Amino acid sequence: GLEASVLVSIHADSCIDASGYKAAVHTYSQIPETSARLLACIDQAYPAATGLPHHPDTVTHNMTEYHAFKRIDPQTPAAIVELGFLGGDQALLVDHPERAAKGITDGILCFLEGESAARQAAEAAP
Repeated sequence: GLEASVLVSIHADSCIDASGYKAAVHTYSQIPETSARLLACIDQAYPAATGLPHHPDTVTHNMTEYHAFKRIDPQTPAAIVELGFLGGDQALLVDHPERAAKGITDGILCFLEGESAARQAAEAAP
């Protein structure tokens, strides 16, 4: 499967009149601590950039078992992100897509920079 530093699959949620984003990682990740760090970075950066609340109660089995998770190398950290609801968050998603892009970018950079720092510390250790 695909080997990468990180994979983030970006989606927009249904057209219902709800508001919020959600993100998930594979339920059976072979790198659960790394996956948890990726999710934590997204959960910190995305609402900071967009102002959207986390909408965790609607994370589905289709997200935690997303088909792409099974097609990548098991050591590739991956997450799926629903940027917001097409109904309730339309103004943000249509009029200010740069905010969503910044949230995703900042989340990825948070993760990659943290991974880089951890790797450097491990290499420097005697």
